[in-house]
Amino acid sequence: MKNKFMKEKVLEYLKNEPRSRERSLHQRAMVNLLLKKYPELKTIEKEMLINFAKDFETCTRAWRHITENNESLRGNDYNDKKALVQAKQIELGYRPNYHNDIKKLAQL
Repeated sequence: MKNKFMKEKVLEYLKNEPRSRERSLHQRAMVNLLLKKYPELKTIEKEMLINFAKDFETCTRAWRHITENNESLRGNDYNDKKALVQAKQIELGYRPNYHNDIKKLAQL
């Protein structure tokens, strides 16, 4: 439920703040959105939070790239993703890997 709530908040923000749709401004938009959820962070300089968001995204991409290419650096739950995604899809009423069916239909 938490992800659905956040998704709704992001959708609302994108509709109400057209500038936030720009790729170059998305970290600023995320910081603005999260400051509403975590008002105690308003004591931190906004530019510092934006830089933190940029660095966090860069770090996350590097983490995924490194663990994808180095099995020895993966956690024990690394291979659980596919099963967890499929379980969530079933919970939401989709067939597992339904997106592959959509791709096949597009090719026809």
